[in-house]
Amino acid sequence: MCRKNIDYKEILCEQHEDALAKRIDEKFEGIQIKTRENAAPFSLADHQIKKSVKRFIQLENEFRDQFAKFVLVSNCGFNNEILILNELLNTLQKN
Repeated sequence: MCRKNIDYKEILCEQHEDALAKRIDEKFEGIQIKTRENAAPFSLADHQIKKSVKRFIQLENEFRDQFAKFVLVSNCGFNNEILILNELLNTLQKN
């Protein structure tokens, strides 16, 4: 999925994350890019996903209130447990 209107001032590669986007509101978006050669979607049990989530938590704790969001992207998608967790987190964030 591609966003048409991107409100970024800068995009930095390999700075704390695979990509670090600085938004016009001065907040950051941390982006982790996960790839795999087979078509199997990632799950919460995958080491790469656990490592990324742990990294997101560390960054949030270290740079409190400087990140607007963290994003995981993949060439093979995610299984339902990750999609359900994402929905839950988005719902909690809005409340």
